[in-house]
Amino acid sequence: MSEGGKAPPGTSLKLVGNRRMDIERTPTEDLVRILAPSGTPALTVVVREGEIELRLEAGSVALRSEGDLALEARSISFHGREGVTIESGGDARVTASGSLVQEAARQRIRANLGDVDVRANDDVKIDGERIRMNC
Repeated sequence: MSEGGKAPPGTSLKLVGNRRMDIERTPTEDLVRILAPSGTPALTVVVREGEIELRLEAGSVALRSEGDLALEARSISFHGREGVTIESGGDARVTASGSLVQEAARQRIRANLGDVDVRANDDVKIDGERIRMNC
């Protein structure tokens, strides 16, 4: 990098494993790319006014921690194009200070061992075409 933090156009650095890091500056954003040996992007950091975007573009990405991992933001959104799995080796808890809405084409609640306990401070409403109990 030159004085003043300006990277000359096409700045590139060879990395271990035949990978490469490219830095590109435009008037509206700065990009740092880690390229796979094939030349395809594996990781891109895009810096814009008021925003940093992290793109993990490799085929598969794993994020691992031996300790705790916490994500905190004003809002968090997950989207899986083909599915989403949340799994715990122990207990799991979902807590919301406001409403919790679950919506799907079909839903199933199952307790493999023990009871299903439904409690409400107010009414419990069940609305369906047919309500079948103990079937």
